[in-house]
Amino acid sequence: MTLWRMGLTLLALSILDVILTSIGVLFLQGQERNPLIVELADWIRWGTQNDRIVLTVWLSKMTAIAVVLLAVHMAVKSKSARDDLLMFCGLLVSLLVYVGVLASWVWYFFLVLGS
Repeated sequence: MTLWRMGLTLLALSILDVILTSIGVLFLQGQERNPLIVELADWIRWGTQNDRIVLTVWLSKMTAIAVVLLAVHMAVKSKSARDDLLMFCGLLVSLLVYVGVLASWVWYFFLVLGS
């Protein structure tokens, strides 16, 4: 049950990240600094650059989260405690990374809206 809670929390954090990315890029003229995201966005042929970046962020986050949720499902179904421990550690690291990503967006909004 803990793995499912962590997985769903990770999903919620990723959705919040996509929302904050959309607000920052579309409405506050934020710049995406991840060159991989920018390169992948160039593969999309329609929409403005900002629209393509937001779509690319959304697709990449949701794909990663789908893989994480599939791995959580497989770990919950497995009998091995080692798999559960590895999944727990992986989800914990992912959650910490997402908290840092969201904190960076909050800091960005604080700086942009504060000036």
